[in-house]
Amino acid sequence: MANKYVVEEAELKCSAGSTPAKLKVTSQKSNKIEQKLQATENDKTLMGNFGACALCNGNACAPALQQWKVISSKKTIKGQKLLLDDSFIECAKGGVVNITDPNQSVARLGGADEELDKYYPKLQGDVVFVNGYHSNPTENAEQTFWNAILDLSHERRNFFSLQGESTNEHNHSDSEDIFTNEELRDFLPIDASDDFVRKQLEKSFYYVNGKFKNKRTPFSFNSKLEKFWNYWNNEDNGYDASKLYCDYFNATSRDHYINGSHGLGSNAAHRIDHGIALGYKWAKENWRIYPKEAIPEERLADENDYIHTFTPPYKPVTVVGHSHGAAMSTGVALGILYYAHEIKWKEIALNVIYLASNQPQGLHDEEYYNLIDDKVDFYQAYVTQLNFQKEERGGLLVNKISEVFSRKYNKLLHNRGINEHLEAILGEGYLKDYKNRCVQFTFTNDRGDMVIRDGDIPGIKSACDPETNTDAFHCHFVGKDLKAKSDNDNPKMCCRIEFPDGNYVKYADYFVNRRFNMKEVNQKYNYEKNIKEFELEEWGDYKTVLTRCMEAFNAFTTRKKWYESQYGKFVFRRFIVLMFRRAPLSIYHFFSKKTAAYDDVHNHYAKYLNAYAAFFQAQLYAHFAPVSWINNEEILSDFPNDDYGKISIFDRICKAGEDIFYRVEVKNNPNNTSKTEEQKRQDFKKQFDDMQTRLISTEVGNTEYIKNVIQAYVYNDKEALKKLYKEPNHKKIKPYVDGIYGD
Repeated sequence: MANKYVVEEAELKCSAGSTPAKLKVTSQKSNKIEQKLQATENDKTLMGNFGACALCNGNACAPALQQWKVISSKKTIKGQKLLLDDSFIECAKGGVVNITDPNQSVARLGGADEELDKYYPKLQGDVVFVNGYHSNPTENAEQTFWNAILDLSHERRNFFSLQGESTNEHNHSDSEDIFTNEELRDFLPIDASDDFVRKQLEKSFYYVNGKFKNKRTPFSFNSKLEKFWNYWNNEDNGYDASKLYCDYFNATSRDHYINGSHGLGSNAAHRIDHGIALGYKWAKENWRIYPKEAIPEERLADENDYIHTFTPPYKPVTVVGHSHGAAMSTGVALGILYYAHEIKWKEIALNVIYLASNQPQGLHDEEYYNLIDDKVDFYQAYVTQLNFQKEERGGLLVNKISEVFSRKYNKLLHNRGINEHLEAILGEGYLKDYKNRCVQFTFTNDRGDMVIRDGDIPGIKSACDPETNTDAFHCHFVGKDLKAKSDNDNPKMCCRIEFPDGNYVKYADYFVNRRFNMKEVNQKYNYEKNIKEFELEEWGDYKTVLTRCMEAFNAFTTRKKWYESQYGKFVFRRFIVLMFRRAPLSIYHFFSKKTAAYDDVHNHYAKYLNAYAAFFQAQLYAHFAPVSWINNEEILSDFPNDDYGKISIFDRICKAGEDIFYRVEVKNNPNNTSKTEEQKRQDFKKQFDDMQTRLISTEVGNTEYIKNVIQAYVYNDKEALKKLYKEPNHKKIKPYVDGIYGD
């Protein structure tokens, strides 16, 4: 059991050195134990050195000490954390330095400290959240508008492209793209009230290196708290989403965040590679785990030795990724695996959860061309449309701004999605091992134009549709003589909405239908108390929006067909900018029958676009629901009946992961009485022993490709960079001509 803090002249031993050395305390001059200065995380000065270095051909030791790990959670000396007799530090040359004698004899000093108050190994994991694209134009204008309008992606590092609030492409292991639990605690104390959270989010300051710096701009986040933590924790989920995951995965108050936001034209393969670098960096600097060689064999052999607390089975990592962050979280998990292999561990405890995965597979060849044809020619959803109707009818189409369906730019054309890149960099055996540690949840109606392509990753267990769904479309309009190219009669589109003329729309089940928001109430009363209160409000359902859109489409296509039978091909020439509750007549309306007929078709097209805008927004709601409404118990109440049940999204994830997730649960006796400490310990041991079959081999992350990513993105090896995958420049593909696409 760890009993002691560390003081001056503590004895240190390096795994590569021939002799011990002693620690000199220079970080403070006031706090003492037994009249000796107490050591902190900033003490790295030695009295002498470690003799001959085995990693430097036996030459004299020239220590380059990095950062102390497994240190106290308390800050008691000028904000500096305290060293423990289990603390260790790595040398840049490759050695691991342990404290062999803390140089003081007072037992259990500071027993209230988490690290010291232990008799047995303790399970204490970490959860790493990887956000998706920062799409709010008021917070990420550079990416949302500037780069989209100019057709620039900051991943390509064009001179005119802007990073905005996305990840740093000039430094792929930038610490600014990581928000650690330690940093979080500087903003939010554990169990902070909702009102305290709101006040912290409203502060117009950026927290850097322990100081507040005024960095407010109209187009940026106020702080790392808003940029990272607030992505996952908001008014909709009661600011509790992170806590929900952490408590369930034995990682209470151990949440970390990594930026998964990239440009609109980003490719999943690149995001995986970028995630590998950031995952490796996070693990190297924040995972409280010993290198295997730093633990004496005799202590490792004693299963009751507290030293096991700092080994992989007691430090499970859960990685949660959303949208863009799905590919990034894949890389983060692989980067953690690589680091674990680097410090000589053969297996680790790892869970991976995917929410609303963007680019689960590539999109190319016939599937891509059919999708583009259907969006442009069949559904004709390719123009800019601004719609300011009320929420249940309204929405905003920005398709033209990003040229998302352009045959000129081919922005949706990707050879490698998550699945293809994993297959290429892991190989079949390791790929299966990795997927066995994963669970996913993506609604079938998560198919909005700005998040194409979304869906399930093949081979990973789904907590939404148990049979998984990989279609690029969730629904299709079917007319008597009208059918989309992408309509392959998939039996999963088993639901129908019939129209009087015999036409119908078919759609897949496992969609989010009920829609909620949090409405602020009693504003005047609460303003006087400086407290905000919110209540849950249901404001519309998806099925109604879908029906209204397809009714409008049916009316438009019917009138267009009649027009073309009388006057020839209907060519849309007028740019529709703004439509309110009723579409106005064309300014070119004359009194001829042809013009009147043309205007009729034109205005029904405008009405359809209004309805499509609302439909598009409803699909985006499905995209963000697994984050915002993760704990809502009503949102899935009209889900199909299956073995998982009509419960919250999080509960379905837990049920799907019952035989997958690495975790233990403290349970009461059958009569609901609390267990004794000894009973709890025995219960824990049984569950813990059972979990050892769910460890994953670190060889999964030790492939040549992943090694190259680490060398290129962490250590700036230009030769390794040349070996990384680059998605082809699809702009060079010849456009569609006379029914044939270029190669």
